[in-house]
Amino acid sequence: AVDYNPVYKEKHPIQSFGRSRTVDIDTDKQEEEDLVAPLLSYREKDENNRYDERHWSEKNLEEMTERDWRIFKEDYDITTKGGNVPHPIRSWNEAGLQKDILDVIKTCGYKISSSSRADEEREEAAVKERYLGVVKKERKDHRLNDRKFVFDWDENEDTAVDYNPVYKEKHPIQSFGRSRTVDIDTDKQEEEDLVA
Repeated sequence: AVDYNPVYKEKHPIQSFGRSRTVDIDTDKQEEEDLVAPLLSYREKDENNRYDERHWSEKNLEEMTERDWRIFKEDYDITTKGGNVPHPIRSWNEAGLQKDILDVIKTCGYKISSSSRADEEREEAAVKERYLGVVKKERKDHRLNDRKFVFDWDENEDTAVDYNPVYKEKHPIQSFGRSRTVDIDTDKQEEEDLVA
């Protein structure tokens, strides 16, 4: 049968033999192309996926990418709605304010707030210090109202010492059945009753 389709009728002129070398072409040139091709593809991938691995705080304003802005907003818990919202300022110097205004801001002591993650870490460290006894500090003043309880953990204790006066000062006599006081020897109580 004769093929009338030109795709099958006309065979490809180049034929290969062993180790992907093409017939009638210089093998040295082919080896050079084989070495250069992966390097070129690596360069293309590098240009397409170029990441600057530095943290956003180490970059200039012009070097910030969309990814850096997303991370910045995540760190400071900044959410925006709508489109074309300008990026937040990272520091007063980048705000584009006049030098006089920047001087006033500096004299007043206004700073850009630290990230929420840093605040959480500070809070966690304070809780560990207070309740786990990392650094033991004595509190001189316990201001309480009827709804607040302050617990002071001792390193050797599993339970807390309660500073609320309602719970700290127990009723002096707790009785159960036949007017006996709890946690006192019953024989001793009987002797006291006889003497009285």
